[in-house]
Amino acid sequence: AALVGYTNKRYRWNWGLVAGQVPQLSGRLSGSWEDDNGRRCNPRFDSNCNVFVESRDLIRQINRQVTGIVSYPFDRIRRVEFSGGIQHITFEREIKEIRTDLVTFQQTKNNQTIPFGRPLNLMTGSVALVYDNSLFGATSPIMGQRYRLEVSPTVGSLNLMGVLVDARKYVMVKRPFTLAGRVTHFGRYGRDADDTVLNPLYIGSASLIRGYDFNSFDFDECTSEGCETIDRLFGSKFVVASMELRFPLLGVLGLGSGMYGAFPVEFAVFGDAGIAWDSRSDRTKAFFLGGDRDPLFSTGVGFRINLFGFLLAEIDYVKAFQRPLFDQLGNEIGRKGPFWQFSFQPGF
Repeated sequence: AALVGYTNKRYRWNWGLVAGQVPQLSGRLSGSWEDDNGRRCNPRFDSNCNVFVESRDLIRQINRQVTGIVSYPFDRIRRVEFSGGIQHITFEREIKEIRTDLVTFQQTKNNQTIPFGRPLNLMTGSVALVYDNSLFGATSPIMGQRYRLEVSPTVGSLNLMGVLVDARKYVMVKRPFTLAGRVTHFGRYGRDADDTVLNPLYIGSASLIRGYDFNSFDFDECTSEGCETIDRLFGSKFVVASMELRFPLLGVLGLGSGMYGAFPVEFAVFGDAGIAWDSRSDRTKAFFLGGDRDPLFSTGVGFRINLFGFLLAEIDYVKAFQRPLFDQLGNEIGRKGPFWQFSFQPGF
């Protein structure tokens, strides 16, 4: 991934250019049984059913774009933004398969990369109203509020409309403790909103719902019919909400002078929730639209560290509540316990 941008703020009308390439990754995990001849089977009823097949199907969507941006600030905290540009999207599919013979315990691995889907040529635009009077601390905002209301039409190989509503509030309940909250909705609407050629939106990143990162899933969280929890992380629309109590750890402990003490380390207690959905079937519709999709939840504690002004690192110990575990016959045997998650990002 690479982005380069230029912004000119010499005059009241600000303008800029952005160009870059950004890959997006989605995927599926699955497990199935086969006999020695490669036929699907059920080990409950077939004694020759002794080969377990683990499949990881990854789809890469690579976005290349050039965009022009113009903004007009009404004052120091409010502005309106306009953008327009062109976008080229290509797709690639990688299939990784591991076959394990449970009699000899021999493993066979097979990796294959193939083109996937037609390339897309798109013209994009957007208009947004932005409000931001937040005060940023060493690792995250600590006071104020901000919101962004945006619509972004897309025409060309696909025709759709993106809608973003993002509101965040930061209240210093007692210095230096900040209670932070946010609600974010983004959705694709219109004729091609649910077109399967586009990578679905993904809410499992650490910036949205912690505890559901794709790389944290194992095959014991899937059955021969698929991975239901992973499927619930994808859609053409999503809503996420987070609440967090954050404070400078060393400053509260009195280790050093000033608000942050000897080194800027922020401690946080958080809770995240979210739901992703589309309109393709009742199974993928949100529960409030009459479908089967329910929200996902997680909670935990975390540290954010300002690494000398160059990077903001976050380390979380998180418990995700919708992470069932299964045995090789598809029976639920428990829930995934808390685990550590690492990312580079500021607080929301």
